[in-house]
Amino acid sequence: VGFVAFSPFWSGTIDFDVLTTAHFEYVLTDEKVAQSIVTTLVVAILGVVSVIPIGMLVALGIYNRDRLWRPLPSILDTLANLPLTVPAALLGFGFLFAFAHPAVGIYRTRASLILAYVTIMIPYSVRYQLATLVALGRQTVEASQVSGAHPLRTFFQIILPLSRAGIASSAAIMFVLLTHEFGVSL
Repeated sequence: VGFVAFSPFWSGTIDFDVLTTAHFEYVLTDEKVAQSIVTTLVVAILGVVSVIPIGMLVALGIYNRDRLWRPLPSILDTLANLPLTVPAALLGFGFLFAFAHPAVGIYRTRASLILAYVTIMIPYSVRYQLATLVALGRQTVEASQVSGAHPLRTFFQIILPLSRAGIASSAAIMFVLLTHEFGVSL
């Protein structure tokens, strides 16, 4: 594939003397292509930055199921995984109809793509961050609480620093998935 990309045309024979970058120059000088690349990167980054805190809150709710109202963790888990049950194209049509309504008013904006991307990435964010919380174990949180730390202090000074590798890997995977997303974007 790489050789064909640098060939002026594919003849079936390999000839290193005719390799060119003209195809790349032609595509990258097109303003619409450059704009679409920028839009993809901006929307994917903003989508990942938006979904990480939401996923962490839901993952904390599921992880701390013994401390919450009994049905709440199951409800959170079900709602978090709901976007996986709907095909991406169908979900995209749902967003199209919802966002095209005049009362909503975000049709054909980056905000509509970001909202759609956040929705489809919630299951991934929750699962990866929940796995990180399970890997940390309850001992670290309990040790912090026994030492008298407030739950917010425990979160920001214990849980968050220890789970940054899991959060970073979650963000990287979601970024790759979002840059390849076509069904909802369409």
